[in-house]
Amino acid sequence: MFFVYNDLPHCLKHSTSGLFADYTNVTVGGRDITVIKSLLNEDLEQTSKWLTVNRLSLNLRKTEFMLIGSLIRLKDIDRNPDMRIGDNN
Repeated sequence: MFFVYNDLPHCLKHSTSGLFADYTNVTVGGRDITVIKSLLNEDLEQTSKWLTVNRLSLNLRKTEFMLIGSLIRLKDIDRNPDMRIGDNN
């Protein structure tokens, strides 16, 4: 029997991850969008390194982000926060 161990969650310092058959999600929560962006970008950098080490690639056309919050909080947030993975916005 052959088992594959996915250690990506251990590379993330600030995020939680959900690993599924054909996709992964990374989640960060908080009240301050500036802090959230900083923490998420740090973990996205770790994800990029993990992908490189494991000889995997990220399909950027299928990569998305979603902001979840109350209407009051979301109306004050830039709809295009600067999220980066590797050299890609």
